[in-house]
Order: sequence, then C-alpha cells, then structure tokens
Amino acid sequence: MQNLPRGSRLRYALEAPEGSKLIVADLGQIEARLTAWFCNATVLMAQFREKRDPYNELATEIFRRPIDRRKPSDMVEGFIGKTGILGLGYGAGADKFYSMVVSLSKAQGINLGSSWTEELAKHTVGTYRAMHKEIPRVWQSLDNIMKRQLAGISGSIDGRGAVKISQGQVLGPNNLPMLYDQVMPDGNEWYYGYGGRRHKLYGAKFLENIIQYLARIVLMNAALRLNGRGYRFVLQAHDELGFIVPDAGVEEAKRAIHDEMVRPPSWALDLPLTASVGVGQNYGEAK
Repeated sequence: MQNLPRGSRLRYALEAPEGSKLIVADLGQIEARLTAWFCNATVLMAQFREKRDPYNELATEIFRRPIDRRKPSDMVEGFIGKTGILGLGYGAGADKFYSMVVSLSKAQGINLGSSWTEELAKHTVGTYRAMHKEIPRVWQSLDNIMKRQLAGISGSIDGRGAVKISQGQVLGPNNLPMLYDQVMPDGNEWYYGYGGRRHKLYGAKFLENIIQYLARIVLMNAALRLNGRGYRFVLQAHDELGFIVPDAGVEEAKRAIHDEMVRPPSWALDLPLTASVGVGQNYGEAK
C-alpha cells in the first residue's frame, strides 16, 4: 500500500462496505518534527509549535525575500523550501538534493524552469544547515557515538531520553530493539551487516534510522489507543492509518482519531504533532 502513488486508480479500488466510510488519518511532517525535537533544533521546533510555516521561512532565507507558497508566483520557491525541510534532515548534500528536487517536481507536475541550478541547491543546503545548526551537530555526535557504542568500545548513552544506544542496538521507549549486526570499519567508513549485505552507516544515516524508528512508535501507539476506544485500523501505510466506520459514527470517529493522532507520547510531551483526517467511500477519496 505504501508504494501506491497519489492519484493511482488502485487507491479508488479499495472501498469500504456499503453503509460505512473509510477514514484515513495521516501524521503531518512527522519525521521533520521528530528530527527537530530529537536534535533540539530551537528555530524549527518553534516554527512547528507556533503553527508557522517552516517551508516558507526556509524559502524566505534562501531567496532573501518574503515567500508565500500559496501564491502562484512563489510556487517554485515554496516547493524548494518544502523539499528542504522534508529532505535535508538526514545529511543530503547539494548533488543529492538537486536530484531530489528535480525528481519530486516531475512527479508533482511542477515546472522548475531555469531557476533550479546546482549552485542554488548548494546554497539551499548551506542555508538549511545554518538555520537549523543543531541538526548537523547531532549528525556528528551520532557519528562518534556509533563508532563507540554500536561497536562496543565503551558503554551506553541516552539520546534525548527516548533511545538508549549500546553495543549492536538502539533501544527505544517501547523496549523493542533496533539491531545492528557486525558493525565494523572499512578504512574511514563504517558498515553493518543485514540481509547478507553490507550497509554503510554514518551519523546522518543513523539519525534517519532512529527518527523513522521513533515515528513508527508514535504511529502505532496511537493505533493501540484507538483500538482501546473501539477503532481498529484496517490499513497502515507510511505515517497513516485507515479505519472503516459505520456512516452514523463518522463524525465522532473523526474527532477521536484526530485527538489520538496528535496526542504527544509520554517520552516526548513537548513534541508538536499535527494530523489530517480524510473521509471517503474508498481510499482514493479519503486521501
């Protein structure tokens, strides 16, 4: 389900039974929000907490003029700001970010024109890292921790109170370990074994693993709470949950589902969460 593109006809083929609706709830910007929280990135956290638009604010810094992505004249600049917030938290360099923007713009039908250049990509990456300087610092810190703790050279360390990193594993607030097998250096680079292959590991990638691990916990804890309230999810893809609800109970269910999706976890009470809730006869309409 998570590989179905938006607008796919297959989404419309997934229908709720007659007399019921499909409710789909999606955690908004969950990885960017968790990254800001985990890294204690004060500017980004304030933007999320105060319900400002971090996409516009990054674009404003990049282009050195006020950007409002709701305006057709600022659509490209706003898209670059959005892609930066959602795509630069895990250490992407200028080359990778340039390709990322090109690929996503094609998928979303956005014409970048001649404004998107490799030089602008480099400037965007630098602006993001300067504006949210705590995040690159955590990449470096995790790089050092990875080489010590995962390889078992020294003891464990707590990360923001949410994870504990020790030899070969990361233990999260649900006590389910994320395991790393055969962590070892090869020259100046570090690798771990998984699925019979070697995978490169470095600070920013390690942060990505941890954030996606925590995002999964946030989502599934909401699912468990909702199950306790009588709403059992029937579909899960990325950061969204789907529920089939009788027509008569849709409005009440929407409120309950939204409440639980935005409830901060006990281990991150200051984590600002947001969620969108859609309703339809099928998956396509609900999204």
